[in-house]
Amino acid sequence: MFQKKERLTVADMQNRLREFMLDSQHPHAHHMSELLGCTVISDEIAEKEEEESDKRVSMVGPLLPILFAYSRIFSDAMIRHQRAHIEEEDEAGNITEEEWSETETVFSQIAMSTLLGSVSQLLDMGFIKLTPKKVRLK
Repeated sequence: MFQKKERLTVADMQNRLREFMLDSQHPHAHHMSELLGCTVISDEIAEKEEEESDKRVSMVGPLLPILFAYSRIFSDAMIRHQRAHIEEEDEAGNITEEEWSETETVFSQIAMSTLLGSVSQLLDMGFIKLTPKKVRLK
């Protein structure tokens, strides 16, 4: 039969947001979640939440190579897109190769963090499931 939908409270949404930030593996996840409106938590609770996050993120382990590849592909595409448009406007070439490389690294880190946090949360909420897949060599 149909079950009554659970209503999410603001506290539920704040918890999920904090979990996402933690699962994204950002070193300042707690501070960032506070900046986004989550309540301040004690050091004891923060430590417990970090342990829970480690458990959630470990479930994503089998997907890390593909998530990393996707983050690199995304950052490469973003840099190529930016270069194509900025270099048209910037005839002086004020952006160095080192700056392009650093920007690509930042894009890749952001993409990887976002993918990791998202997949971890989707697994935890039961929206996706990982099943062992056998790889056949041809």
